[in-house]
Amino acid sequence: MFGPFELEVAEGRLLRDGEPVPLRPKVFDTLVALVERAGRLVEKDDLVGQLWPDAVVEEGNLATCVSALRRALGDSRADATYIETVSKRGYRFVAPIRVLAGAAPAPLAASPEPPAEQEIRFATAADRVRIAYAISGEGPPLV
Repeated sequence: MFGPFELEVAEGRLLRDGEPVPLRPKVFDTLVALVERAGRLVEKDDLVGQLWPDAVVEEGNLATCVSALRRALGDSRADATYIETVSKRGYRFVAPIRVLAGAAPAPLAASPEPPAEQEIRFATAADRVRIAYAISGEGPPLV
């Protein structure tokens, strides 16, 4: 709980004074990611990677989600009650959080898996240009 809000992660909903607050899925996921790390800076790149793990998106997509989230919370960038912007770096959830009796705390996001080890090799083309390529994982090479 924070302020008049109750975040029910398992149910995928946010309540304000017991009434549902409509949020698009990515906006809800943005809130969950920030609340899970309340009080700590969450870098923009980390948020983008968590919210869109299999897509290339622009930073504007994240800004749009945060803006929609602030509107839903009645917050503003200038008077940050819930979400503080750390210029050029990311966001921080700044409101105090209370865990309700009997409620399980929100699970922490899984840390991203470390990248697979890569072996960098070089080849020399007929025109004596050196070309670098990487080998990673198993299976036949992809060209």
